[in-house]
Amino acid sequence: MIAVLLSSCGRPKRSGEDTAQKSSAPAVKESPVVDSAATDNTPLKLTRTSPSSVVAVNCKATRLSGAQRETCASPELMRLSEDVDKMTFRLEQTLTGADKEALMDTGGPFVVERNNCQNARPAVRECVERILGERRDGLTAALTSPAAIRGEIVKYTFLSPQYFEKYGDLLIGKHVHVFGCMVLDDGPTAAVRLHGFISDGCSRSGEPIVPVVFGSMSETTASFFDSKMPSTHWDGTVERRDGRLVLSIMTAP
Repeated sequence: MIAVLLSSCGRPKRSGEDTAQKSSAPAVKESPVVDSAATDNTPLKLTRTSPSSVVAVNCKATRLSGAQRETCASPELMRLSEDVDKMTFRLEQTLTGADKEALMDTGGPFVVERNNCQNARPAVRECVERILGERRDGLTAALTSPAAIRGEIVKYTFLSPQYFEKYGDLLIGKHVHVFGCMVLDDGPTAAVRLHGFISDGCSRSGEPIVPVVFGSMSETTASFFDSKMPSTHWDGTVERRDGRLVLSIMTAP
């Protein structure tokens, strides 16, 4: 499991804030920058009258991820981003039902996947071009065959608990990264505390949760979870166990 962005529940980690003191869960990779438009995976109520700007990069922003900087430096990637935005807006106006939900629900994970290309050094540009190109191809297919947009559901790996709950059956066997607060179930010793859950607000009440099964657990890690209730992207494999979907994490940090 690679902890890419760490914070304690109830106190969101600010971008760029030092996490070196969290030795129990070292930040091995940079976190993909999560655009505000990418954080809500529920279908959006559309009020826009111009092409969506989910993908387009504000190159004058004070903080850009490596993927965004590469995009701003490349006229070709900027054009590709604009093409994706224009097709997205067009499909927002024409798709209906489950097809429209698939378009809207995959927009956020797509942007985070694009931003995560900052971890593909030295091939950041190639990664961005690939992610944008695959999205463009998926949208192009949906222009002529609306149901084709549902193929986008299984393309992306950076997910929210809401996305996991809604589409988990389609993701079985896939390695994913679920963002949220980790809460470990109680138990007499760390060795038997192999179950927990991920949620947005560190609670089981009133919000989607992702059940988690660990392959092993140490006293140090269990104590860290109990004291910090850390929020990050949690790496694991989607499985069905005892009739329910779980995120299987073989080794705790």
